[in-house]
Amino acid sequence: MTTGFQVTTPTVTTPRGLFSTLLGQSREDFVEHHRQKYGSQLPVWVATELLDWGSLTYLYKFAPRDVQDVVADACGLRAPQLASWLKSLNLVRNTCAHHGRLFNRVHTIKPKLPKAGRHPDFDAVRTDWTRTFGQLTLVQFLSGRLGTGQTTLLPAVVRTFPQVRIVPITHLGATEDWQVPNTLWA
Repeated sequence: MTTGFQVTTPTVTTPRGLFSTLLGQSREDFVEHHRQKYGSQLPVWVATELLDWGSLTYLYKFAPRDVQDVVADACGLRAPQLASWLKSLNLVRNTCAHHGRLFNRVHTIKPKLPKAGRHPDFDAVRTDWTRTFGQLTLVQFLSGRLGTGQTTLLPAVVRTFPQVRIVPITHLGATEDWQVPNTLWA
């Protein structure tokens, strides 16, 4: 039985192809302005405004390995680890964007983790990395490492999780004592 719907996903194999696809789909005023005034070539600082999380993941994948290494090093990770984190967090972002549930969810990608001892605060977190708390831990780690936001905000949100037996926080992948002093979740 066919539904009459056909889904096609464009295959993007180069950064130029990625930007061409994004440009073709864009209806942003700044893109139209730039097209009319300067032509079809967008400078990188304009083009990056078009990137969503998935596109950012592809852009990282397309970057030369030495560029990936520089970006990953700023995050305290190796390039393959950061690539897996970006993909993993992209799926979490998509779940949220489509109003999916994060509670009691097993995410399909387990992120590659740093070797034990490289980040003691990260090592101290006990979680199932395919669960939501594991994914939130990645966000918390990157926020602290990159200084991109308030590192107290996410722990404050998790603390608001209701303490009732029918919906235990362990279903997020957190342990009951996740709040035990840990510099990452402090």
